[in-house]
Amino acid sequence: MVVGNALRRNPYAPRIPCHRVIASNLFIGGFQGVWDLKGATVTKKLGMLKDEGVGFDSLGVIKDSNLVFDEFQMDVKVI
Repeated sequence: MVVGNALRRNPYAPRIPCHRVIASNLFIGGFQGVWDLKGATVTKKLGMLKDEGVGFDSLGVIKDSNLVFDEFQMDVKVI
């Protein structure tokens, strides 16, 4: 819920794209404050991700889990 609220209020979209965030169970998740697989907002999110080469099945689950970024690694340079 916290992540969803932060994404909904993302002042940097589309430079920092919140449409690329999906649920931890690989479901398409919500978009623009709506969590509904049949709503207009999810259709927009699915279209944006499709244009980027990311596909989902009819249940809204990502087809290729290799596209999921699940580790946060940061290169830190110590000065």
